[in-house]
Amino acid sequence: MGARFTTSHSGQQRLTQVDLRTAMCRSALFFGLILLNWWLLLPFLGRWPNSLNGLMSDATATGSPGAQAIRVVEFLACGLLLTALSLRGPIDQNGKVRRDWWCAVALVLFEAFDALFVEACRSGTDQQCFNEEMRFALPLHHYFHVAGGVLEWSFALAAVIFGLRRLRSINSPLQRSYRSLLIFAIVVIPPLAAAFVTHRLFVVVESTVYVAFSLLIYLQVTEPSPPNKGRETFNALF
Repeated sequence: MGARFTTSHSGQQRLTQVDLRTAMCRSALFFGLILLNWWLLLPFLGRWPNSLNGLMSDATATGSPGAQAIRVVEFLACGLLLTALSLRGPIDQNGKVRRDWWCAVALVLFEAFDALFVEACRSGTDQQCFNEEMRFALPLHHYFHVAGGVLEWSFALAAVIFGLRRLRSINSPLQRSYRSLLIFAIVVIPPLAAAFVTHRLFVVVESTVYVAFSLLIYLQVTEPSPPNKGRETFNALF
């Protein structure tokens, strides 16, 4: 009797820990994705770019109104998303390490890197700024920001490819979601490259990329965890 009570109590304690972990993970993901998509509030704040050629990054550029506050929001978003990814962990249902999880972590880290090194000026809508950017006449942190954006996209694409390869033999909604993200990447890479070089239609391209990044991180965090004693609730919720 005593042994059964101890075993039951131990199992209940593990289940409670799983419930807490699940709640923390889901909360960090939810609020992190909301903060990551801060740009959705720009129209309501009267800060939406006046031109479709504008960058979301212009809102955080040196000298932009409220730039410091937006950078704080981005740092908070990255911290919450890293917390959610860490709570979920890199192990898949088969007990193997997901390389795509590490790529998602790198994506979030470079998002934080971009918030640390901001644009020196509004290169999306300021022609003089754009010309100086092309002549490499701007401060070094501006080019760190540009490089960080390229690396964000690179790690996001790597995460999608690794995820799809890992799930290629499994016909599931998760696998189809990764396939859709890869198709999206193939379609959006040419206009993204053109926008990057010409600074045209960046609002359209950049906003869709933000949505794709959000979906990728959501898939990474909500992928079912490995079957393990005492984690049934965690798996069921995800």
